[in-house]
Amino acid sequence: MLFHEQVYQFFREIIIEKLDKYKQMLLSCSVNNCELIYEQVADCYENDLIEFGDYPEEYLQFFLDLLGEPEIYNKQGLWAFFLVVGTESHKLTYEAKAAIARALVANYPQYEDSTLCLSACDFIARYYDYCESEKILRTLDDIEHGKSLKGFAKDGLHTLYNGLSRIDSSKI
Repeated sequence: MLFHEQVYQFFREIIIEKLDKYKQMLLSCSVNNCELIYEQVADCYENDLIEFGDYPEEYLQFFLDLLGEPEIYNKQGLWAFFLVVGTESHKLTYEAKAAIARALVANYPQYEDSTLCLSACDFIARYYDYCESEKILRTLDDIEHGKSLKGFAKDGLHTLYNGLSRIDSSKI
């Protein structure tokens, strides 16, 4: 193995250990302090991402795992990660955004935290291109018809449409 491959593997192992620690913190928090713990871990996650020019695959996979794990998304606070990923969205590739959208569509029917649903829909409205955002939000709106929590995808569509009208009016 070449030296640079050894260095890469060394740092990759450190990253994976760090992300495993974050996940354990999220899994072990109690109902009384979960939101605070989620916010603290999201802050650490953001501080890590600032160090990278691109969005590392390990960090993307970590976020995708959070979106799909009931032990994580059934607690309050996952919304904080949408703020972080939104802040770093300029580093996301088209494929990464597509993976996030697939994870949301697959897991959205099980989300019962209103702040999480609102954050997810707002994220789609703000950080995806118009056509893709509208398509995803319409899919989430269809999913909401079978849920007790409703209206978040429509809020996302309103955000999307209002953003478009601001852009259009600024060109006049």
